[in-house]
Amino acid sequence: MINIREISIKERINLVNQLLESLVRDQSEHLLNDEQKQILNERLAKYKRDGLVYRESDSFIVTRNEIRAIEPERYEFGLLEKLKYDLEPLGLVVKGTNNGQVHECMGRYSRTKRQLDTAVYLGSNKYPYLVADAKRHCRRIDVKIVESFIGMLDDVGASFGLLVCPLGYSIAAKERARASNIYTEVVTPEEALTFPFLKLARSIYPTDDIFHMQLAQALKGFASGQPVNSERVIEILDIVFFDEWEAFFTNIIGSNTLEAFDVLNVIALEHYDSGWRFNALRLLLENSALDDKLIDSILQEENDPDILDMIKNYQL
Repeated sequence: MINIREISIKERINLVNQLLESLVRDQSEHLLNDEQKQILNERLAKYKRDGLVYRESDSFIVTRNEIRAIEPERYEFGLLEKLKYDLEPLGLVVKGTNNGQVHECMGRYSRTKRQLDTAVYLGSNKYPYLVADAKRHCRRIDVKIVESFIGMLDDVGASFGLLVCPLGYSIAAKERARASNIYTEVVTPEEALTFPFLKLARSIYPTDDIFHMQLAQALKGFASGQPVNSERVIEILDIVFFDEWEAFFTNIIGSNTLEAFDVLNVIALEHYDSGWRFNALRLLLENSALDDKLIDSILQEENDPDILDMIKNYQL
């Protein structure tokens, strides 16, 4: 693990860029290791059963069943929370339909209330500056949907629009949107379910936002109501710096104590990085959560002198 206190924010950004460049040599060549190839093959086998659809603009693949598994309201809520996270710190007012509470704006021409998924206002302005609409459709957005959205933007006096969907847009739809100050984005169901945790991620580590998405993904794993997948949480947090890593587990220990200890036990016993193992063990010790069974298991496998010294001092 890297101690973030030793490097500046600019250096951190450069380091992240270097990590990304080491994974992809150019835009056309994606280098896969054996583990990634295995995961991809398993994914492709699933698509043979589930029906294959491709996400535009990158290599991410989602299936129609995955899209259907998320309710439209939760997909829309994800967009609302993402824009709140992005824009509220800038002093903009973000409102939207949530928990059955519909956000509406009176149409200038239709003279009827228009329901808006998400609306961004400049101060106390009556009409929104930007309107965002989430379309949880199992097919690409076509030009007819864009035309309808253009009419609604005009009616509520919005200067800009944002359309979000899981599977991308037809060429005609993108061209029509581009000509009308409408941004088009692709958001997967998994991303939409993660966005509501971004604010909590910021509260855990407000210094900068480089790894807020990773923290949000890990937080989601503890809030699903299902047993926490320790391996998945560890995988998500693998690239984060030490300060964010420690802040995350300090927060989770306070809110999901037993689940956090379970993940730390796995790290202390099995992780390949001795720094991870050392700090997981340290957190368990500081929270009086280290049991004799775990100590015995660690002593059978561990050869890192710092970790062995920590256990020795604990046993004194």
